[in-house]
Amino acid sequence: MEKIIECVPNFSTSDPKVLDLLKACFKKHGVLIGYECDIDHNRAVITCAGNPKKVIKAVLQAVGVAVQNIDLNTHTGAHPRMGAVDVIPFIPVKNMTMQEAVEVSKIVGSKISKKFDVPVFLYAHSASKANRVQLSDVRRGGFEGLVQKMKDPDWQPDFGNNTPHKTAGATVCGARDFLLAYNINLNTSDVNIAKKIASSIRESNGGLKGVKALGLMLKSTDTAQVSMNITDCNSISLFEVFSTVKQLAHNLDTSIKNSELIGYAPMHIIAKSMKQAVVFDEFDKNRVLEYTLWNK
Repeated sequence: MEKIIECVPNFSTSDPKVLDLLKACFKKHGVLIGYECDIDHNRAVITCAGNPKKVIKAVLQAVGVAVQNIDLNTHTGAHPRMGAVDVIPFIPVKNMTMQEAVEVSKIVGSKISKKFDVPVFLYAHSASKANRVQLSDVRRGGFEGLVQKMKDPDWQPDFGNNTPHKTAGATVCGARDFLLAYNINLNTSDVNIAKKIASSIRESNGGLKGVKALGLMLKSTDTAQVSMNITDCNSISLFEVFSTVKQLAHNLDTSIKNSELIGYAPMHIIAKSMKQAVVFDEFDKNRVLEYTLWNK
């Protein structure tokens, strides 16, 4: 049976030349699915999937490109980051268990530390300690705070030296469930409104289950953005998130300009939102033609 694993590495760059070099690594091994790059976040997100051995080779080659071409000492952007290769999540897609994905993440983490002298922290299902499960906890303090953070015995890396790489910082690597990176742009330049909405919907503040959110400013378009990760795709839909943000924005005398999905979404998530938006009595992934044909 063919095994398929997805990987969605995040690189701290929006340089077109560097992005081309990164994409080439995944094209070479035939695993590139797609990519997004944002100048305000100053971040590139590449989605790849395929045979685990091919994905591992492509990821390691891309890490080498990033370490050689990205200097976080001169990097600025709206999105939090601690590494040139900020996070490398692996998601089991077909004929793979989560434990197998964990093993892949450990192989990659170990090789990154040895080949590129970049310390690696394991997170999510791969986490070695309870304080490393959440990406936000591992990344807190950013690149600028790494030297001091890594002096703490609780924050020694899982692989590599206990000092960050001088230009590439540190990398977070692990196996996780499907996650949606979803942003909503508001018809306002007041970032405080985006921050208020983000605070209201954040699960940790009693908001929407499985939602992590930040209020950010997109300087290139003078737009306030609610930037989200939806970590529990079974408990909430894109439609529910969109509708909640729409109402909160209305309460704060603004509205939604548009929204964007970063990366890709599983079919059952799209189907759930479709069902709610159009008020179908019944609608799930099995009513999607391509899904049915794919599984014949």
